[in-house]
Amino acid sequence: MSKRSSSTSSIPRESSTIVVHVTPDSRRERIESRDGVFDISVKEPAQDNAANERVRELLAVYFGVAPKAVRFVSGARSRKKRFTVIR
Repeated sequence: MSKRSSSTSSIPRESSTIVVHVTPDSRRERIESRDGVFDISVKEPAQDNAANERVRELLAVYFGVAPKAVRFVSGARSRKKRFTVIR
């Protein structure tokens, strides 16, 4: 008789792609959602990917997921960016 092994890798995961408008070099950090677009202000400058990394961290906290579950999709040099959040 063979035993069946249950695998957690077969559990479907939900993902959402979100549009983000980023304001770097802000005095304070904030997240607002308007008409399906997130407006995010961060203190980090738009240099060396610092602002993008901070946005990723803030989105992870906002959605209650690990930072590695938030993936950058497009808009590296633009204020309008796309991220995927995997839950």
